Amino acid sequence: MDEPERAERDECRVLVLQGGGALGAYQAGIAEAMQEAALSPEWVAGISIGAINAALIAGNPPERRVERLRAFWDKVSSGITVSPWFPGEQAREVFNAWSAAF
Repeated sequence: MDEPERAERDECRVLVLQGGGALGAYQAGIAEAMQEAALSPEWVAGISIGAINAALIAGNPPERRVERLRAFWDKVSSGITVSPWFPGEQAREVFNAWSAAF
């Protein structure tokens, strides 16, 4: 077997996703770009929000991955762009409870 054949056979496309809240939405965009470029990963691994995205990618056929990632991110993103209008921990708790309800 010549070297190009061997290298081709030994290669594996791996997608590793880190944690960090908002990075998860970015990772979903990367998955979409990879799909558009026909670069499906053979292995997917992640931690924290990256593990959730990895599960959505690995648990769905390639043609449904972007749709499922988008549905997840639409559900967990509140779309609220304002912050509490008065300072303090109690204000933050009230704001978080209110924004989680939507």
